[in-house]
Amino acid sequence: MKKTIIILSALTLSFAMNSQTAETFLNKGIIKDNNRDYRGAIADYTKAIEINPKITEAYSNRGLARENLHEFKAAFADFTRAIEINPKYAGAYYNRGILNYRRKNYDDAIADYTKAIEINPKLSTAYVNRGLAKAKLEDYKGALSDYDICIQINPKYAEAYTNRGIAKYKLLDYAGAIVDYNKTIEINPSIAEAYSNRGLAKTNLQDYAGAIADYNMAIEINPKFTEKSSFIEEAKSGAQAEVDDKALDGKSSLEDSKAIVLVSKTSSSEKNVSKGDNIQYYNSENLDGVKAVDNNPKYAQAYANRRGIKDANTKNLFDSIAVFTKKLESNPRNTEAFFARGAAKNKLQDYTGAIADFSKAIEINSKVALFYFSRGSAKLHTYYQGAVSDFSKAIELNDQYTDAYVFRGNAKLYLEDYQGAIVDYSKALEINRDDAFAYNNRGIAKFEIGQKESGCLDLSKAGELGFKDAYKVIAEKCTQYTSSKNKTISKSKFAKKK
Repeated sequence: MKKTIIILSALTLSFAMNSQTAETFLNKGIIKDNNRDYRGAIADYTKAIEINPKITEAYSNRGLARENLHEFKAAFADFTRAIEINPKYAGAYYNRGILNYRRKNYDDAIADYTKAIEINPKLSTAYVNRGLAKAKLEDYKGALSDYDICIQINPKYAEAYTNRGIAKYKLLDYAGAIVDYNKTIEINPSIAEAYSNRGLAKTNLQDYAGAIADYNMAIEINPKFTEKSSFIEEAKSGAQAEVDDKALDGKSSLEDSKAIVLVSKTSSSEKNVSKGDNIQYYNSENLDGVKAVDNNPKYAQAYANRRGIKDANTKNLFDSIAVFTKKLESNPRNTEAFFARGAAKNKLQDYTGAIADFSKAIEINSKVALFYFSRGSAKLHTYYQGAVSDFSKAIELNDQYTDAYVFRGNAKLYLEDYQGAIVDYSKALEINRDDAFAYNNRGIAKFEIGQKESGCLDLSKAGELGFKDAYKVIAEKCTQYTSSKNKTISKSKFAKKK
């Protein structure tokens, strides 16, 4: 989802700072808004409105600031007031449409986007958003029409092709969907969702090898993109489990294996294409682009396999352990089997057994960052300093390993090395600016050293990126900027990647 960057519209920044005009407060508010001081921005916009009750930009901008604070009712009222003052204000209709969409008032959202389009027919993102609302009402043909117009206006709009592909998929036009996902990938090769959705369309066309390659690519691009990981099972079944046999065969090469490993938090595996709800805000820039992260993809394709490890079923985990144990009887140096068995034990909270298996994998092949990362994750439950050492080794082997920095930061947080934790979280965010866990945990660490204002900003960013628990802490701790010496956040509230 793209977040708002507020533009000064026709107003100028060249104002006398001591002149208490409505424009003065409006521009002060914009500066605070762009620094994410939403409370301060709201106060300035309110001052501008008190001086000039007809200043529409102040209402609209205040609405956006309130929306960022999840004060949706007040934000809705501000957008509506801006429209009442200026019925030709496309941006106010547009942003109110987003609120209606978020509140699941899809018909009202469509009406607002339509009005914005009547005023500004070249507002391409309004067509995308209206298409998304129509799709929610299962009007996929209407959504297609909107995406078509958006693409005519902006042929380089990657997300529009993704959403059009989704609509085609819903209409059972799998080949047409693939064409659109191809276009998305041509424009922006780092959108994991496009690969995952293309893989699903290929599965429906029985192109199982192509589907598996796409699913793997999606997770190589974004290791957290596990939403559609279960679909690889279907592709493998269609291919008569040949890929699974290679992944389990100690004689087959890691390059030839086409399985994936999930080392981060899993999510819903509902059989559906990724929703693609990339709502675009008026006067915005993309803050949600997925950044490619090299988590040693050569090995990430081989270590897990779909026959052995199932995410939710404990019985399957025990069955997996038996399968891998059998493999090790025939090949005691099968690193993949040690790793996969360790992963199963880790999920069963047998951390000692997991550490032993990961250690054997490392003994056989000491050049795999993922082995050290996984052993460190198990040690987080038993031995923090040992976890730090393992994460450090993973980083030594792969200095772009985002999760290794985050997890090392977690270990340091437990060890009360707050400055060290902040350094690690900051490094993770240099690599992947959209890591909600890193923002959340850095915010917690900052609280521990008294940097409350900065910590609140980090928590706010974590919430914006989808980590909803951050808002609970914000509500409790960030209403006023007071010293954290007497009021600290429990370490149990920091985000734990799994």
